[in-house]
Amino acid sequence: MKHPFWLLNDALLVLLCITLGFILFSVPTIPKRVSLKPDSEVKPPKKDVSGLDLSKIYMNDLFGTYQQPSTPTAPVEQKMAIPEPPMPQPVRVPIASPPKFLEPLQITLKGIVTLNNETENIAIIQDAKSSTTKNYMIGDKIEDAQLIRILRNKIILIRSNGQQETLYVNQYDAELDQQLLAPNDWSSVVQKIGENAYAVDPMSFVRHIPNLSQCIDALNLITVYKQGKSIGCRVGALQPKSIGIALGLQQGDIITSINGIPSTTTDSRFDIYQKIIAMNVGDVITLIFTRNNQEIMLHYTLQSIEKTATTPGKETTGLPIKSAEQIEVERIEILRQRQQFAPTLEELRMRHKRDIVQYGSTGDRQRNMLMNSIPVRT
Repeated sequence: MKHPFWLLNDALLVLLCITLGFILFSVPTIPKRVSLKPDSEVKPPKKDVSGLDLSKIYMNDLFGTYQQPSTPTAPVEQKMAIPEPPMPQPVRVPIASPPKFLEPLQITLKGIVTLNNETENIAIIQDAKSSTTKNYMIGDKIEDAQLIRILRNKIILIRSNGQQETLYVNQYDAELDQQLLAPNDWSSVVQKIGENAYAVDPMSFVRHIPNLSQCIDALNLITVYKQGKSIGCRVGALQPKSIGIALGLQQGDIITSINGIPSTTTDSRFDIYQKIIAMNVGDVITLIFTRNNQEIMLHYTLQSIEKTATTPGKETTGLPIKSAEQIEVERIEILRQRQQFAPTLEELRMRHKRDIVQYGSTGDRQRNMLMNSIPVRT
């Protein structure tokens, strides 16, 4: 029996022969390398598309985007219609509501401490509701009112609605102010002597209006501003028989200058006052003001005016005009009464202690002025 390994060797030999034959006959031939660069530029041939009918593409309109071209038409001229003018509407003037006045303040003016500077004056006012007495200065508030002026014999307050109230120290001062500011006839003070020319008796004028503050009150002067800049003083509401009407002024007049000095600032107005009080009889005061946007000039000549006799049969109203001697005597009597009823030194000390407790150190300055100004009865 033969060894079985010869069969395996024969099979391996046959497989080797088949593999060598496959390798020998299946080797691919590599072609020769050829350059791909063309010898000359080749252009595609042009086709004539003029004969193509493109309307078929539009008519088929696969995507629904084709629009038939419209034939241009001549523009039609359109005439603008002119609207009818609006009918005039009558202007309705609103009816002015009557002014509403507030009830007077329930206060009493007990006294006034005057100093050289008016802004430092002190008014002693008693509240009728609480029966308390306090000291007030310019700018202080009393209920809805504000204290704006403290004069020698009266104080002026302005209410929340613009209403002005004046309180006097006594009845005599109130009657005297009414007599000085509203006499029955100003013919003995001012007389018209020509067109825009007046004669003013300086002695009679000073007797009726002794200081600048009363002149401002009589004419109801306020400062007028235009674009934030002062342009002068405007004359306020005037009574039919007032000094403003006698001087040829009207409500709404804006005084711009006096004797060439503009009345726009406080300093210039004080200069005007100083120059006027230094003038003598025969001098002329030139006043320039605007009325209804027109500039007007008035001339006032300082000269004596003879008093005219009262026409018989005509009744006069108001208080009788008293002489300077009578006025001075009555003032001395009032001062004597004030001296008699002045607080004692002990009362002032007690009041001083109460003020310290109530006001603290902030009221020291006012209390010191009060102690140095009020007469003391020992």
